[in-house]
Amino acid sequence: MGTTPLGDGKGVRALVVEDTWHVGKALQKLLEDLGVEVAGPAATVADAERLIANSLPTVAFVDVKLRDGELAYDFIDALHERGIRVIVTSAFAALPERVEKIASLLPKPYIARDLAATSVLEDGRIARLFDQRYSSISVRPNRAHARHFAERGAGPTG
Repeated sequence: MGTTPLGDGKGVRALVVEDTWHVGKALQKLLEDLGVEVAGPAATVADAERLIANSLPTVAFVDVKLRDGELAYDFIDALHERGIRVIVTSAFAALPERVEKIASLLPKPYIARDLAATSVLEDGRIARLFDQRYSSISVRPNRAHARHFAERGAGPTG
């Protein structure tokens, strides 16, 4: 059983770049429920570039650390240069570089209300939809993902 899209996300195209499949799919579902067209999730920069080759997104949700340790900083720069709003989704407590290129930081784990606070669009219409529709849907990295960060001393935010 699905939910009926609210439709106020019409004209918004989002890119989801996330290597943890269930996290990317959960974000995709939240956005699609709002009527946003979603490309992804993509687990690598190359996959993401292919997804947007013919149609640029309005906003991109990008995890910093992708599959096989790939870092997305150069991709974030490229999106920014194309005028695309970038919202970084990360389990890192703080980003070590290039924070001036992002519109917002969405620390993992997050709930739908946290996503709304990122102001996906400058006019705030997506944020208002989240306030109306969702209260506490959680998007979390799985245990293996959390263990990966803990082993490297860069534990996820909690």
